[in-house]
Amino acid sequence: SDSQIENCSFDGNIKNDTSTSNAAGIVCSVSAKKPSVTVVNHCINNGDVTAKNCAGIVEGEAKAKAYFGGIQVEKCNNTGNLSSPELKGNLSGRVSGITNSSFASVTNCVNKGNLVADYINGRGSGIAFSRSVVDCENDGDVVGCYAFGINGDFGRSQVFHGGKLIWEMFAKTSGSINRGAIKGDICDGIGGYEAIKCTNYGPVSAVVSAAGITQEARTVSDCKNYGKVHQDKKDSNYQSSSYKAAGIALTATTVDSCYNYGNVTGTRAYGIIDTNKGAVTLSYNAGAIKAEKNAAGIAGTNKDLVENCYNVGTVAGATAGGIVNTNDNYGVVSSCYNVGAMLGSKLSAGIAVVNANNVVNSYYFNGTNCGVGNNESGAVDATKALSNEQLAKRNSYKAFEFAPADATVGAQSVGVWVMSPKSKMPRLVSMSNKEEVYIKGITLKKHPTKSVIGKSFDIDAISLTVKYSNGKKTNISKGFKFGKYKKIGGKRKVKVYYAGKTVVFNTVFLPDKVREATFITKGKTVRVTIKKTSGAKKYELYRSAKKASGFKKIATIKGLKYKDRKLAAKKVYYYKVRAINGKYKGAFGKTYKVKLAS
Repeated sequence: SDSQIENCSFDGNIKNDTSTSNAAGIVCSVSAKKPSVTVVNHCINNGDVTAKNCAGIVEGEAKAKAYFGGIQVEKCNNTGNLSSPELKGNLSGRVSGITNSSFASVTNCVNKGNLVADYINGRGSGIAFSRSVVDCENDGDVVGCYAFGINGDFGRSQVFHGGKLIWEMFAKTSGSINRGAIKGDICDGIGGYEAIKCTNYGPVSAVVSAAGITQEARTVSDCKNYGKVHQDKKDSNYQSSSYKAAGIALTATTVDSCYNYGNVTGTRAYGIIDTNKGAVTLSYNAGAIKAEKNAAGIAGTNKDLVENCYNVGTVAGATAGGIVNTNDNYGVVSSCYNVGAMLGSKLSAGIAVVNANNVVNSYYFNGTNCGVGNNESGAVDATKALSNEQLAKRNSYKAFEFAPADATVGAQSVGVWVMSPKSKMPRLVSMSNKEEVYIKGITLKKHPTKSVIGKSFDIDAISLTVKYSNGKKTNISKGFKFGKYKKIGGKRKVKVYYAGKTVVFNTVFLPDKVREATFITKGKTVRVTIKKTSGAKKYELYRSAKKASGFKKIATIKGLKYKDRKLAAKKVYYYKVRAINGKYKGAFGKTYKVKLAS
């Protein structure tokens, strides 16, 4: 029958280092004798867990029945560190921040713990190995032979009965964010056979293959990568063709409305995708691409269609292509452009290094390099180098509009084409600060050079107002990056970056909690001494005759000392203090009990 587990927490530690061990912070092994649904919600694991297969919330499942119901994990958090022991043999253990259950649906869950899977053949995933992961976030680092930021399942599940397919599910990841560092042999920042509206901010580093979003997918749509993607060949057990890195995906049938801002490096490196088997549309690369062998701004090998895409990043390698490295026998490159510099040590091309079929209505800035490096047997239709002025006058790009001074080639600032209001990704025209940045308890003295990022600092409130080329305005509260603190005009400021734009904020440091104060009685007077508190300009003193209620402000103190006079003898008073900085107020410290003598 259906069951529900809710509002549970675990704060202990679990360790089971045998070769068959399973463990979880909340539930280990979910089973049912007939089709059922198990719901696990609002549960928290704060403990460290070690086992061959382990998870912060749920480990194990009743696979035979799960396709009729399964497990639903909702609004659960893990902060504990998870690991599998070092075991001999090819044991392939799995470690995940939330659940290992392949048939689970995971929604609105967060992992903040670090994960380490067995490096011989172990698998680690920040959230799950599941059929559906929606609106989840991973902030923990993941290490393993196979390591994934959100969803370690990038295949499909099928159930047959009587020789007939009765159920099928593609592993889908949507609306999720990874901020953790991902490291292993084969890695990606998000994962899933379908990845929709996901964002990766964390670095992805692999020995064999690395992708900012997902390794292999049917569909990748509306996804963004900001993290550095790096592949470094070190293991001779893999074929040389396996060594590669891509900002979005290694292999996919459909890539739509995706962009990469992260730098991509590897034996072979590409801004969007390694091998395109279907259509790559309305996507662009702004990251620097650097490879030992082949490199390209959009795709390594195009087997079908690359359309309405552009590259503004520098591309360097033995062979360097602005849009594709190899346009295959059935490949078509249509309505694309490149303004990034091509730095090929052997061959460079503004559009395609090798073209075996057709390039249509595609152009490149005349400072980048030649258009097609090796035109084998395919026709090249209107692939030309154009000046900045000529590019601006083009009217054949129906998905683009022209925006001046958005990119730099060498020392020259050039205009670039960007998505128009008619496309799915309108151009960001401007960005302004709606309110100040509030930062809790952090001072310049403590962190003089450290970059401000949400993972390291407690950002209390920030909102950007952005304006797009279609006239739309919106406020955003995430997806931006912070620069370093600087003093500009005598004021502490911080730069915030979003979609290639920059805005400078004034910084206001929220006062810290008052950690210590002393109260000494003398007659009918209480002498108050407050320990200096970070971020405080003044202090507010509250008093009550009751311990838990009735507090009223009796003074605003400019210094660190105050005398509360004319009090009643033999009476008990309660005091609380908080630090203030203009309109910004810190939290109250402890409550102090003071009893006056006769």
